[in-house]
Amino acid sequence: MALKPGTLMAHILDDDNDQIGSCWKCLTIVGMTELMHGYPKEAQADLQKAVSIVKRDAGSAPEWLTSRVDIAAAEAAKQNQ
Repeated sequence: MALKPGTLMAHILDDDNDQIGSCWKCLTIVGMTELMHGYPKEAQADLQKAVSIVKRDAGSAPEWLTSRVDIAAAEAAKQNQ
């Protein structure tokens, strides 16, 4: 059975929100999925959480991740118009 990345991740982690919420890569997958499905506000929040976690753990966040936060923010702004 072929699963989408977010669904596969959730299955692997037994839908444990504590594990998902403390994993920057997991939150990135969630945020990108939300963005692709038209939920930019939620995506922005989850991607920002991912940035915060990776900065806490590694000292800095990858540029591609911070740029996704900006993309989600721009899409959220469009929705508000």
